[in-house]
Amino acid sequence: MSNVYARNRKETKLQFMINAIELQKDIVKTILREKVVPKKYRLMLGTDIIRKINELIDNLTYANNIFVTNEELLINRLLYQEQAKSNCYQLQNLLICLTNCVDTFKNEDCTKFIDRIAHEIELINGWINSNKIQKDKKNKNQD
Repeated sequence: MSNVYARNRKETKLQFMINAIELQKDIVKTILREKVVPKKYRLMLGTDIIRKINELIDNLTYANNIFVTNEELLINRLLYQEQAKSNCYQLQNLLICLTNCVDTFKNEDCTKFIDRIAHEIELINGWINSNKIQKDKKNKNQD
């Protein structure tokens, strides 16, 4: 438990991952509620949305696990970061489709998720801008 008041807390370096996991939890819970997305739509539309949010988490995890020590690793990390960003846009499109096709999925729910996804895109862009090649600590100790 942190001793810092919630109002004084700042975003962490991994805020993009924290937000994505919270978004995943909320989207999956919403999709699985019968009153929000009836069973007949869940198979066709709901599974695609859940698959896309899981893919977003996977791409963020892959990118975060690359320790950039050279140009090749930097390009590889950037590839996963860009893929995660495109997952966000795809997820927004799937949610809009769900809103248009399912009467019980309200516009307010869609707007709430789309705003959170837009914030996630901003966080990923900030993460991409902070990419730089790190000095390899293992090689430094050997010298």
